[in-house]
Amino acid sequence: MFALACGGSGEAVTPTPVGPERNETSQGQTEVTTEEVRDPRELPSGATYADLVAAARALDERSDAEPSTCLLRPAVDGASGPRLEAEVAVAVRPLPEAAVDVLARVEGRGPVRGLSRWGQRGAGRLSALAFTPVGAARVATAVMFIGREGVRVRQLDGEMPAEHAGLLDHAALPLALQAIAAEAVWVTADAALPVTQLREWLALADSSANPRSIAFAVLLPDGVPLPDAPSHAGTRGLCPEGLSAATDDGSMEPADAVAALGPFREGASRCLRMAPAEAAGGGRLDLAFRVGSDGEVAEACARRDSVQSEAVRTCVLDALRGVRFPVPDPPGSTAQIALPVVLHPQTEAAPRTICQ
Repeated sequence: MFALACGGSGEAVTPTPVGPERNETSQGQTEVTTEEVRDPRELPSGATYADLVAAARALDERSDAEPSTCLLRPAVDGASGPRLEAEVAVAVRPLPEAAVDVLARVEGRGPVRGLSRWGQRGAGRLSALAFTPVGAARVATAVMFIGREGVRVRQLDGEMPAEHAGLLDHAALPLALQAIAAEAVWVTADAALPVTQLREWLALADSSANPRSIAFAVLLPDGVPLPDAPSHAGTRGLCPEGLSAATDDGSMEPADAVAALGPFREGASRCLRMAPAEAAGGGRLDLAFRVGSDGEVAEACARRDSVQSEAVRTCVLDALRGVRFPVPDPPGSTAQIALPVVLHPQTEAAPRTICQ
C-alpha cells in the first residue's frame, strides 16, 4: 500500500427607457417621447433601510446584476443619494420588507436562524434572511440588529455571552464582535433607520483593524414555518477499519497513479460545489481504495471524513470509481492505495462594505 496526496478545490446598469410613446400634434406631426426609468440602485436622498431593501427587491427581478467589489456607495456630488452596489442573492421570494422595530423582535440570547442561498444555519425562533452574498465556509457569524436606541448582537450557531447580549453603543459593538470571534456579520435594521446611520455602524463592524465579511439581511415575519435543517452526516461509504481483507500483492508507481487522478480532481471539486449548505465549507476525506488487476477501482471507502456529508462523500467516491488506473505490477495482482483529499470551496475576496 502507498499514499498519495490530492488537493481538491471548491472554488453598472444602464436604464432602459420605456416607450417610446407617440403623441399626435395639432399639425399632424408625430412627437416621440420616452419615460426615464430610475436605476433601482440609486437610493433617494435621505434613504432609509426600507429604501435599500426595496431596491434589492427590484434588482432581484432583473438578470443583469454583476458581482461588486463593495456593498454601499455614499452619495457624491450631483447624486441624489447613496447607491446600493451589492450583488443581490435572495433565497426566499418575495423578499420581505424591512421590519419596523428589529430590537423588539430579539428575545433571549439566541441563537438566530439564518437563511441564505447556501441553505440555513442555526435553530432559533427568529429567522434572518441574507439578501446579499455570504460565504460558503461555515465561519463564526454574528447578526446585528440596528434600531433607534442602539444595536443588539446575536449569533447563528450559539448563544450570545450575557455581558454582550444587551443594547450596545458605538464603543461596545466592536468588543462584542471580538468576544465571539465573528468573521462574518449579517446586518438588519429598522425600516426607518437612515442609511447615513447604517454606514456608521457598518464602519464599526468591518474596520481596517478587524475586517469582516458583511451581508445585508431582513427578518422573516413571525410564524413563517421553516423546516429543520436536514442531517447530512450518514455512514454510507465510511470504513474506519479500512478496506475488506484481501491479498494486495501488487504495486504501482506513485507518479502513474497521480497522473491518472486528473479527471478525479475536477469531479471532487464538482461534488463540493453541489454540497448542501452544512458541508459547503469543505474539509478532508482520507480515502482507501483497491485497484484491480484490470486497472479498475474494485473497492473504495473513506476511513475518515471531516466534511461529514454523506452526499459529498458518496459523490467523491463515485468520482474515484470512474478513474482508470495503470494495471498493478506484476500482472494479475491488485494494489491498495491511500488517498487524502482536501476539499476547499471556491472563494472570492469579500466585497468592501463602503465603496471608496
